[in-house]
Amino acid sequence: MVNLARRHASACLEDVDRATYRTWLLYLAGSAVSFEEGLTSVAQLLLARRRSPRRRLSRTYMTARPPATRHSPGAVWAKRPRIPG
Repeated sequence: MVNLARRHASACLEDVDRATYRTWLLYLAGSAVSFEEGLTSVAQLLLARRRSPRRRLSRTYMTARPPATRHSPGAVWAKRPRIPG
């Protein structure tokens, strides 16, 4: 990505000033090194207003397994879990 940004520097500089462009290059270079070293991680914030008690503050429903039915012995599932909402 850094090389791509450098190849298209003139197009980038049409939209932003040189300081912003150099900040982008620094960010892309740092991100590339972090990714190559395996240091990249993802953080996620789930926010909800307090007046909305129905909203979930976790994503556990996405990985919840429904109970097996007589038509699906073991871990075979008859249907996906219904997400209340």
